Amino acid sequence: MTFTRLVPLVLLVAACSGAPSQATPGGSPGSSTAPTGGQPTPARTLTPQPSPGETDEGDVYFGGTITWTAQTTEPVADVIHTQSVSGTAFVVIHVVNPSLLLAERDTGNTYSYDYGNNYGCAGSHEDGTLESQVGVGTTDEWDYSIATLNVNGRLGEDLPLSIHMPDYCGPSLGGDAGRVPDYDGFPDCEEGGDQLYARFDGVGSYVLDCAAIVSFNGVDNNIGTATGSVSGTLRPLDGPP
Repeated sequence: MTFTRLVPLVLLVAACSGAPSQATPGGSPGSSTAPTGGQPTPARTLTPQPSPGETDEGDVYFGGTITWTAQTTEPVADVIHTQSVSGTAFVVIHVVNPSLLLAERDTGNTYSYDYGNNYGCAGSHEDGTLESQVGVGTTDEWDYSIATLNVNGRLGEDLPLSIHMPDYCGPSLGGDAGRVPDYDGFPDCEEGGDQLYARFDGVGSYVLDCAAIVSFNGVDNNIGTATGSVSGTLRPLDGPP
């Protein structure tokens, strides 16, 4: 895609040092002295500053580029079937609240990839938009240029990402193509159903580093031996591009 699956974002406050000053009764304007005796220290109000990733409107975003490759090799009769995909995506995650993280089509989520094999399916270049599953894949006509990106988990923790890019041999045909795709343009990275994890680095970013592809669903579900990798880093953003 042109991709190519924060400590929690919090308001930062400026640190202050030294004791607050208090005007001396009867003193000249601007003069001050430290509080004495039992006099209470006047409270100082700190103005919160936006944290990285927070826009002026208060919305929080993080994201970045993900890249991936995947290859499969499978013996079929006397022929070795091979297929491959290479892609990039630019991902923007909208933090609606710490437990609701969404990829939205109008915030710059895009992908592109190149697919090919040596049997029964023409090579193709695919591209389109990414968005969370809500409203996608449940209508009568599913536009296959729309890939899905679902984010589970909570801000400030490791985030399971599920990325699904169903497509057909040759150019995408959109809603007229039918209901069953020939292949999926994004590989599976993790055992147990989750495609990959964005690992929280404890500071403010999420790192994707999968060096072993578990499966890559291709034509006729020919999986075979799968290899490849997925990588990228999602960081705080000032807002959608």
